Amino acid sequence: MLDNHYQIDKNVQQARRDLPRRFIRQLPLFKTPSQKYEGMPRIFALAWLYIAHTDSNFSLKTLSAIVQGFQAVEPLKIGELWALPSAVRYFLIENARRLAMRVDRARNMRNFANTVADRIVVAADSDELNSV
Repeated sequence: MLDNHYQIDKNVQQARRDLPRRFIRQLPLFKTPSQKYEGMPRIFALAWLYIAHTDSNFSLKTLSAIVQGFQAVEPLKIGELWALPSAVRYFLIENARRLAMRVDRARNMRNFANTVADRIVVAADSDELNSV
């Protein structure tokens, strides 16, 4: 990720340009009894669910299948279809950020565990010397 940070920055900027707040406010909202998606534009919920269910493995074939399935129930507006690529890009980046934070937290925990283990070994060695 560090090697490609410029690509991530470029995609974040593009998503911001393509999805201004004024435009997002005009998108139809997802209507569901679940509070998880309450107030979220439908296309964002669709993109988020797509990324979650494919484990961030993007393919045009699976995205097309999901969009067609959604549209079989309720057609998407032209603005939603226009926003879909940027919404998918946004959630891919968000998922990468979340995973990077998990990796960083695990690395920090491993380093802390190694430090504690080193202290235990040093303490055990000094106790052995004191008992002789």
